[in-house]
Amino acid sequence: MFKTLFGKQIAVLISVIVVAFAIETSMFFFFIGDLVTNDKQTELSYVADQIDTLMNYYVASGQSRIAAVQLEMAIDRTAQLYDSIILMIYADGRLIMPASSRSLRDVLQDVLTHFDMEGGVYKIREERQYARAFSLADGELAMNTGDFFGLFKDTGYPWLNIQKKYTLEISEGQSINYAVSLHAPMPYVQQARYSMLRMVLQAGLVATLISIIIGFFFSRRFTRPLRTINEAARAIANGDFSERINIQSRDEIGALARTFNYMAGELENIETTRRDFIANVSHELRTPITSIKGFVEGIIDGTIPQDRQARYLAIVKDETERLNRLVNNLLDMARIESGEFRLNFVRFDAVEMVRRCIIGLANQIDAKRLSIAANFDREQMYAEGDVDSVERVVYNLLHNAIKFSYADGEIRVRIREDRETLYVSISDDGIGIEEYELTKIWERFYKTDKSRGQDRTGTGLGLSIIRSIIHEHKQKINVYSRLGEGTTFEFTLANAEHMSSLVPTKLP
Repeated sequence: MFKTLFGKQIAVLISVIVVAFAIETSMFFFFIGDLVTNDKQTELSYVADQIDTLMNYYVASGQSRIAAVQLEMAIDRTAQLYDSIILMIYADGRLIMPASSRSLRDVLQDVLTHFDMEGGVYKIREERQYARAFSLADGELAMNTGDFFGLFKDTGYPWLNIQKKYTLEISEGQSINYAVSLHAPMPYVQQARYSMLRMVLQAGLVATLISIIIGFFFSRRFTRPLRTINEAARAIANGDFSERINIQSRDEIGALARTFNYMAGELENIETTRRDFIANVSHELRTPITSIKGFVEGIIDGTIPQDRQARYLAIVKDETERLNRLVNNLLDMARIESGEFRLNFVRFDAVEMVRRCIIGLANQIDAKRLSIAANFDREQMYAEGDVDSVERVVYNLLHNAIKFSYADGEIRVRIREDRETLYVSISDDGIGIEEYELTKIWERFYKTDKSRGQDRTGTGLGLSIIRSIIHEHKQKINVYSRLGEGTTFEFTLANAEHMSSLVPTKLP
């Protein structure tokens, strides 16, 4: 059970509740103990004051026998009401009317055996049991817990003991001091503590049970979407990339579900691209191989006359070169996608580099009687980048412009600068590109000629490689085109004039 997230949540919830409840109960136990003890102390202090009131009433009534009986009965009722032992002590240790509740009468009788009897009056032997009280100011309280200097040792449990001293005015100019000593057994005080603790435990157990039940349902609700995500992940792992998750919550689980759906969509696109890539590669390889095989077989079996063999061998050579370009382009794409494609950044003259590309394509330009219009903001414009890769970009774009331009057309090349950036654009007035195809031309093996019949030399990887090279430079490339009006490709380069100086590199 505890191997699952749901089981772990329940275990953690129960552990937290138990630990928190144990800490809270322990603190409450001691807090209630102090609270009950302090409450009992306050209660006994109030009793002492009431007894002093009774004593003053007794003296004021002339100390008659009736008043004495009333006083004794009142003290007995007070002892019974507050479940305690009451001793009134004179300064010499003599007792006045010792009293106790019914439950403590045996304890009181045992305590009295520890006292001396003088003239029919009990006297305390141990001076420590009353001397401290008479060092107090009137109404001041002395309190301690324990056996009260051995007085309650035989009971086997601690007692709460308080004493207060009072001055009793007997007549004008005559007064006596006496102390009220009250004693309550701690077990009775603790009983109140345990009673309250029992109620707290019962309430806590009910609260814990309710919390566990609520936590159980909330944990199930919390982990249900995770199980859904897990099942969807298994489906995707088995090749079903169409699996999606319908979780509408706005919390982290909902964000995870949306990210998962995005991932699934990207994986589906990657799988579609992978299948298309394999199909395209197979087609691109099969077409030249079929041509080569057919021409070679025709030459071998004599189907192709000897006087025409040279022509067909030239076609075989062209197809072989096409295969070589395709393989090299595939290797370049693999290097770029695997991160093995390393750029060697140097400072180079972009104007000179463009001119060299134009010169390299001069034969193709002349074959279609095209004109080149060059427009450079300055004669020397230095860029920072991998010169070989950028030259490849320009060469491919110029080659495409030549290939898709009409005869006697014009190709326009421009380099302009804007602070940290150089903008290189190559435009033609050729056949143009359909608007819906503008985002697809960057895909591998995509050709605007769906029959693949007109372009016998292209591999369909050039623009994909170009965009990857530009992105590796952390730059941008865009295309603008209208069908029948021509196409413009524009890409950016870092302007070396606004960057830290590098040693200029001469182009080969």
